[in-house]
Amino acid sequence: MSSPTVAFFGATGGVTNAILVHTLQAGYKASALVRTPQKLRDQLSAQGLSAEVINNLTIVQGDALDVAAVRRTLMAAASSPSSPSGHLPSVVVTGLGGSPKLHFDWRHPFQIAQLDNPTICATAARTLLAAVHEISAEKKASNTTTDSNATANDAASKPLLTFISTTGISRGPEDVPPPIRFLYHQMLALPHADKRNMEDLFRGDAASADPAFRALVGVRPTLLAGGADYRDGNGLDKIRCGTEAEPALGYIIKRADVGRWVYENVVGEALKGTDGRRLGPPITPANPSAIDSAVSAAARAQIKWSQTTFSERRQVLRTLLRYVLDHQEDIVAACCLDSGKTKIDACFGEILVTVEKLQWTIKHGERALRLSKRPSNLLMCYKSNAVVYEPLGVVAACVSWNYPFHNFISPVISALFAGNAIVVKPSEQTCWSTLYFIDIIQGALRACNHSVDLVQNVICLPEAADYLTSHPGISHITFIGSRDIAHKVCTSAAKALTPVTVELGGKDPAIVLDDPKTIRTIDDVVSILMRGVFQSAGQNCIGIERVIALPAIHDKLLAEVLPKIKSLRLGSVLLSSPNNPPDMGAMISSRSFSRLETLISSAVAQGATLHCGGRRFNHPEYHRGTYFTPTLLSNVTPEMEIAQNELFAPVFLLMKAVDVDDAIRIANSTNYALGAGVFGHNQRDVQKCVRGVKAGMVAVNDFGAYYACSLPFGGVKGSGYGRFGGEEGLRALCNTKAVCEDHWLARSLGIQTRIPPKLQYPVSKHGWDVCKGVVGTGYAFTLGLGEWAASVVMLLAALMRKE
Repeated sequence: MSSPTVAFFGATGGVTNAILVHTLQAGYKASALVRTPQKLRDQLSAQGLSAEVINNLTIVQGDALDVAAVRRTLMAAASSPSSPSGHLPSVVVTGLGGSPKLHFDWRHPFQIAQLDNPTICATAARTLLAAVHEISAEKKASNTTTDSNATANDAASKPLLTFISTTGISRGPEDVPPPIRFLYHQMLALPHADKRNMEDLFRGDAASADPAFRALVGVRPTLLAGGADYRDGNGLDKIRCGTEAEPALGYIIKRADVGRWVYENVVGEALKGTDGRRLGPPITPANPSAIDSAVSAAARAQIKWSQTTFSERRQVLRTLLRYVLDHQEDIVAACCLDSGKTKIDACFGEILVTVEKLQWTIKHGERALRLSKRPSNLLMCYKSNAVVYEPLGVVAACVSWNYPFHNFISPVISALFAGNAIVVKPSEQTCWSTLYFIDIIQGALRACNHSVDLVQNVICLPEAADYLTSHPGISHITFIGSRDIAHKVCTSAAKALTPVTVELGGKDPAIVLDDPKTIRTIDDVVSILMRGVFQSAGQNCIGIERVIALPAIHDKLLAEVLPKIKSLRLGSVLLSSPNNPPDMGAMISSRSFSRLETLISSAVAQGATLHCGGRRFNHPEYHRGTYFTPTLLSNVTPEMEIAQNELFAPVFLLMKAVDVDDAIRIANSTNYALGAGVFGHNQRDVQKCVRGVKAGMVAVNDFGAYYACSLPFGGVKGSGYGRFGGEEGLRALCNTKAVCEDHWLARSLGIQTRIPPKLQYPVSKHGWDVCKGVVGTGYAFTLGLGEWAASVVMLLAALMRKE
């Protein structure tokens, strides 16, 4: 078997250079792309390498962000005598993210935004991938061999197997930079401590190497290869790069088939819904002591932050906005990996709404929180009245898993602009990506010279979550989640009398009217309904859960949506071909599948018609993925259990109403009342629906549009109470302080409050007549001039009476 070859990029860096030295000492061939070849030769000589050993290295001069230069380096390794003909290098090592040119330190990512070149190591990685794909495509096109060697030649031309980034990771896998962390999938470990470990690495015998090296450098296999065997991880047996980190004790979350979370004192897995693979090393949840520390650190930081100007707070939000706009790909990739959604779903639900909230807060936040003057009255005409919105202190947010990035950062935006610090508790099911998101937020704070302690990320289990929600140091809680958990959160918060804004689930109706124009534009209606039902695989609190159609449009609607639902493609947007992206991704887990199948079967037994779907989907490429078949049920009635319970799934429920009043009755027939939609062009009927539907929000001829406009967000009935978003959301995170003081003109004239002698202690026997005169003088004018004049006379007479 031929020896593997290694290609190095940025080989003059510390860790990368050490790996290069050990590689050459072990007798392997390598190529390196650097800007200054002589500097690298001098380094290697100074480290004691002989000329003979150095000759095993082919040095290419060029820029690692240049595809052509990268190609030359890869081909230089491929032309090595130790490499099979046409075989690309087995391993690529890069330390590009820390180069002086890029000036990249992932703990301070916003330094990049202040330079001319905002490229980070993720861009370097993409350059590498582009070069590999170019070479692979050329080799595939030129491989016309038809003899018995064809299979061997095809195997030899497979792209490189392993990509290793050493950027900023001299202390452990947890230090892998976010841009690399989310480009690759499976955490391994690479030795760089001594020659023996390097030899073990290339022999594929990492298990016999010193365990101490395993936590030194983060490694992720690429998904570059053309064959499906690589895509599901089965091709990794050709070169094994170390082993997974040793198990560590600590409470870890494991999914259980019984439909609940089980907490065990063993190493656990954060699983990717698209194919069931591990996303990274286990995360040890916070205990009460860690929560105390987080709240205390936030409280200390908030004292100074509360004194900042709105301009300073806007600077932080602008920095965040700049980062989100520049790094949409990385953020979306993190969300897709952690939740299984598609990139388009992530764009709509994670990026678009986040940048809208950032922009709205930057533009309008100060107006919402600036001092608000209030009118006075006749009796208090010498007073000036105002409302001041002051920070509460440390607030908390317990958020759900369906929008990992937006649900995490949205309460942070409002809390920071209102002058608060915040402790965020993400869902256990998507806590992996929050390690990246907290870096983004704290990076913006650091770049603007503010304390990173203002925002705390607390990943904890339910027992510790109860400790957080009852913590006396928390002044307000925003909760996004289920009704059952809301009861527990509110009960816990009541111990410290902490106010809670509660956003729960919905069974949102979409009423489709049958006026002529709506029937003519049914294609537009259908496209919006499809997005409203199937976005994020239906895991959307304001997703359309019931479509209520009037008679003249019902059958047309059914005929239009059925083929569209049947043609929906399921899969992983990160693993599928760019030319054939999936329409719908995986669900967060399979815990709800049995319940969904039971509800659907029950509805069919009661008379509903199942047109397609209705069951879990075993994906042929991702056998461990958690997919549910897109489902269409018609003839659904309000009495059915499926019409009353939130599904949070890719299920299109079609119901028929006899008229507008019946449609409103059906819409209001559940315990939920979060959002709603009305499709129609007869304004009288549209407005009748808007006013008749019980909901916190209504969109007309649209789906969820109110959320993209920074309006107050929230529901009524069983969908929660309170609002976040817009002016109402910002003010909910403030102490609304009423201030009544002497008007400046009154102060200049020496006018101020004085108690009339007859009302001073001890009170006069004429005190009651004075009181009646005061009340009449102040308020009888509204009823008429004559009545007011009589009250004034009464007051004057009472004041002049002698004791």
